[in-house]
Amino acid sequence: YQRRVHGEHQREMRTLVVAALIAVACACSKAEGGALQDLYDSLGGAKWKKSWDKKSIAKCSGLHGVTVKDGAVYSISLAGNGLAGTLPKTLSKLTALTWLDLSMNWKITGAIPSGLLGLPALTTLDLSETALSGSLPSFKSTSLQVLDLSYTSLSGSFDGLFSVVSLTSLSLAGSTNLTSHSPANMSSLVHLEYLNLSSLPKLSLPFDEFPLDLTNLTVLDFSHTPLSGSIPADISELSNLERLDLNTAGLSGTLPESIVNLTKLVYLNLSSNHLEGTIPSALANHSGIASLFLGNNSWACPLPEGQWDDVKMTVCSDSSAPGPISAKILAIAGIGGASVVAVVGAILVWLKKRGISPDGYQSMA
Repeated sequence: YQRRVHGEHQREMRTLVVAALIAVACACSKAEGGALQDLYDSLGGAKWKKSWDKKSIAKCSGLHGVTVKDGAVYSISLAGNGLAGTLPKTLSKLTALTWLDLSMNWKITGAIPSGLLGLPALTTLDLSETALSGSLPSFKSTSLQVLDLSYTSLSGSFDGLFSVVSLTSLSLAGSTNLTSHSPANMSSLVHLEYLNLSSLPKLSLPFDEFPLDLTNLTVLDFSHTPLSGSIPADISELSNLERLDLNTAGLSGTLPESIVNLTKLVYLNLSSNHLEGTIPSALANHSGIASLFLGNNSWACPLPEGQWDDVKMTVCSDSSAPGPISAKILAIAGIGGASVVAVVGAILVWLKKRGISPDGYQSMA
């Protein structure tokens, strides 16, 4: 009997110990629990699409979008969850936080708390598609790798970001009040692989001064940002580029032959600029480019021979006699069938208005 009682007592003790260990593993410090409570209160947690149980906040357990590791808050992901309000300063208490994603919550307002940008473990910060405003505070992070502040109401200079040399991905797209006073200092971001500075009307950057020593870049997007100057002759130094988007960027001059040496390129958009001259013939036969957009420029004709199957629309200037326009230029993704007929009809009307007979040109049927 005594042995049975003793055995049951041992089992109860083991159960209590396991339960205590689980509680310790799931629980976080009082400071971190308080930071999560402030996050809940400041951003209207009761009205979130997926809310938190208020009794569980202090323990940091069972909370939607929150991951706890080794007794500390490791990540918070509440994208598109209906958050509304301002970011609490106590987020700086989450010293083990590596990932914070509050994107797609358009009712988050106010400024970015300065303490948030100095979190020692933070590697990913996504505050895109929010109504955050004010100037960017000083970034003190040495761990931050991914920063997305696109489509916000932030304003002023983003030059302070150039000191965050650990960055591999930076997007400020569509945050139309941001600018830079010394864009050449961007060269300090030597680990950068992704850079999206599209739709920044206040950014003025001569593209031929863009730092070409950012050789780890795979994506470069300046579309709808008013650059100036021409495409640098040594653009091929960005040898790892896979996507280059300079659509509607105010560029002029000719297209350098060296662009064909970007052998990893799969997407190239140079449409709606002031580019002129001859398109490099090797570009027409670039084996890797799957999407090529060259329209709304002033290219000289005739176009070089080559495989133009993936060209969205190529328009050459009428400053010289037009060359043959084949169906390959038109029969591409999104333009086919009746659309091809409509485009061909428009071209025939264009020729007729100028008194040019289409008889001598290659059939487009």
